[in-house]
Amino acid sequence: AVRAAARVHPTLQAARAYEDRADANVRELRASLLPAVTLESNATRFQEPMLVAPLHGFDMQRLPVFDRTLVQSSATVAYSVFDGGARGARLARASAQQQATRAQSDIALQALLADVTRRYAAVLVAREVLAAHDARVAALELERARARQLLEQGRVPRVVLLRAEASLSAAVAEQSATRVRV
Repeated sequence: AVRAAARVHPTLQAARAYEDRADANVRELRASLLPAVTLESNATRFQEPMLVAPLHGFDMQRLPVFDRTLVQSSATVAYSVFDGGARGARLARASAQQQATRAQSDIALQALLADVTRRYAAVLVAREVLAAHDARVAALELERARARQLLEQGRVPRVVLLRAEASLSAAVAEQSATRVRV
């Protein structure tokens, strides 16, 4: 029962989602400590041939290259050496939030375990009480049958049979109320 409740209970699913979000936030902030690499490339197609090689100097032996397609690429690497501790502080805050969400998940799990255990114990107790009521009703039915026999033989007054039937009716009512709780 506990395993089934832990798998599907909405409170635990929400707690796990918050925990996943906190983990992702920490990973994102840790990534900000690494160098950033940006690669960029673009290609342009012209109607007429254009100059595609840089023209640093004009040399009649080597004429500049003309083409209709121009491809340009660039790579950029950036790394922040010092930011005054801002990234470290954000990472520390995110780590604290991550620990808090893990603690909340544990609290939600413990609360669910306590609730499931309490309800399971209540069902077990109700079953035991129902079994006791069943035994009591069976005993009172025997008592009523005995009182009826003694009344038919003239050995007891009618009030003894009425008391046995009243006790049996009360026991059946209590048995029915307990059966509803199980």
